[in-house]
Amino acid sequence: MSASAFSSSKPAPPSQLPLAGVKICDLSQGVAGPYCGLLLAQQGAEVVKIEPPGGDWLQHLGVQAHGQGPHYWYLNRGKQRRTLDLRSSDGRQAAIELAMQSDVLLASFRPGVLERMGLGAQAMLAARPELVHCTISGFGTTGPMASRPAVDGVIQALGGWMTINRTAQGHPRPLAYFPIDMLAGMYAFQTVLAALIRRWRSGSGSAHDVGLLHAAAAFLGPRLFEHACEQGRPRDLFSSPNGAYRTRDGWYMVAVTTQAQFEQVCEALSCPEIARDPRFASRQLRIDHRAALDELVAARMTLLDSAECDRAFAAAGAMGAPVLDLQGVLDHPQLAAIGGFEHLDTAWGKGLPVATTPGADIIS
Repeated sequence: MSASAFSSSKPAPPSQLPLAGVKICDLSQGVAGPYCGLLLAQQGAEVVKIEPPGGDWLQHLGVQAHGQGPHYWYLNRGKQRRTLDLRSSDGRQAAIELAMQSDVLLASFRPGVLERMGLGAQAMLAARPELVHCTISGFGTTGPMASRPAVDGVIQALGGWMTINRTAQGHPRPLAYFPIDMLAGMYAFQTVLAALIRRWRSGSGSAHDVGLLHAAAAFLGPRLFEHACEQGRPRDLFSSPNGAYRTRDGWYMVAVTTQAQFEQVCEALSCPEIARDPRFASRQLRIDHRAALDELVAARMTLLDSAECDRAFAAAGAMGAPVLDLQGVLDHPQLAAIGGFEHLDTAWGKGLPVATTPGADIIS
């Protein structure tokens, strides 16, 4: 067994952080489990991440620096790292001993794998009744797909995400990221926090599983319920105008819900005649005549560049924003003002922006 520490985004957490003194045994790899572990570490928990001799598979993705990719570094900073071969009896025994000394066991194996290693929920809670045992799986621990492997893209397909993100031509497409993995990590973080509160109140541990497919459906809960309510009727638009429009130098997102917001957009675009047009006198009428309304709004938008458009929207109190690329997000003054990034010296360069976690700081 070997041990080392990941680079941390800041010094050792002060004792007043809410999870100071809580010990996490993290057997997860990839994105979801490590993101949960990162959130726990940022609240003061001592997270020990156990990896196989070849390392977490995520470390090989992306531009490499000292054998690590950026995603791996970001998700695992602030943790301790130990290498254990869980295929060997000695490695499994060492992992069991570490889990027995921990408050939380976090893992991301398919159902049945932990049980074969002696780290399943039933065995661990029998030996340590106060343990919080949290696993992250693709499909949950029961049902016809429980034993199947899953990655974010597979769940985006099964969870309806590719359909609601389809192109104008109707082609389903995934988001070019791993949003469901990140969501599952946040749901697991929430689950662990609730389980720890329960344990502090009752003294009892508990076992939980957060499935990626379940996380995908939960996040789309309102949209799925809306679909069920439609009962086969054609879906109505949420509102109009609502979407990205071309400007002279890019794209600008217009967001309208109420009639008052629509009038503010017309004020921003200096077209009060559109606001007075009887075809657009209500939300439903704006939806019914959306093709004509889109054409009129699009014509006005092309007269402005994105910065001019944004200034006009801000002056009118209208809701909208330029469509930014990733560099634009990194450079945005609002994120700088609220501490959205800290700038760190890393193996990839000095003073690089690293996104902070919303709500982690105490502001009063």
